[in-house]
Amino acid sequence: MIKLAIYIILTLLVVLTGYRLIRLKVSVTTYRLYWAKLAFEKPTPDDFIYVALGDSTAQAIGASKPSNGYVALVGKHIEQKTGKKVHIINLSVSGAKIQDVINDQLPKLSKIPKVDMVTIEIGANNVATYDEAEFTAEFSGLLDKLPVGTYVADVPSFAGGRKRGLSKTSEQAAAVADQLIVQRPQLNVVKLYDKTKGQGLNDFAADYFHPNNSGYKNWAAAFIEAIEK
Repeated sequence: MIKLAIYIILTLLVVLTGYRLIRLKVSVTTYRLYWAKLAFEKPTPDDFIYVALGDSTAQAIGASKPSNGYVALVGKHIEQKTGKKVHIINLSVSGAKIQDVINDQLPKLSKIPKVDMVTIEIGANNVATYDEAEFTAEFSGLLDKLPVGTYVADVPSFAGGRKRGLSKTSEQAAAVADQLIVQRPQLNVVKLYDKTKGQGLNDFAADYFHPNNSGYKNWAAAFIEAIEK
C-alpha cells in the first residue's frame, strides 16, 4: 500500500509538472497577444508612456498572468508614484538576443512619438554561447542606440534555476554589462544580477528557468530601486 501511495503521488507530480510546462509554452502566444492588445489601445495625452524592450522575461513568461511580470509591476509603481495612467507598449519578444533588439525592437521604438520611460533587460539568451568579446561588442552597440534615460539591466543570475551550469558565465556577462552601462552616464544601470543571485527554486516557474510571480517581484524591485535613485 505504501509503494502504491508513493507511485500515485509521483505520478500526480509528473502530470502536474507536465501541465505546468504545457501552460508555460502556451503562454508565449497568449502573453504576446495580451501585450499587443494593450499597445493597440490609444493613450490619452496625459498618459505616461512606458516602453519595454527585451526578451521573454519582459513578456512575463513564467508568471501566472502578464500583470504579475516585472513590466506590469513597474508600470503599477509608476502609476502610484505619478498619479497618471501608464500606457505600456511592450516591444519585447520571447527568445530575443541582443542583436534582435537592435534589428527589430529599436526601429519600432523610434516610431513612437511620445515616450516617457524605457526599460530593457537583454542578454540572458546570449549567455549559453557567451563569448566576452562578442558580448561586449553587441552590448556596447545596443547601449549606444538606446534613448537617453533608459533603464538598462545587466544580466540575471543563473545560479538558482536549471541553468546553474551557466552560473559563472552569467556572473561574467553581468559584470561586463554593468561596466558598459556605467560608462554611459546618459543611461541608468539596473542591478538585476545582484537582485537575483540569491533566488532559490521557489522563485522559478515550472521550467526552472523563467521567474515565477515571486521571482518577478525581485526583478521589479531591481528596476524600481534604479528608478527611485
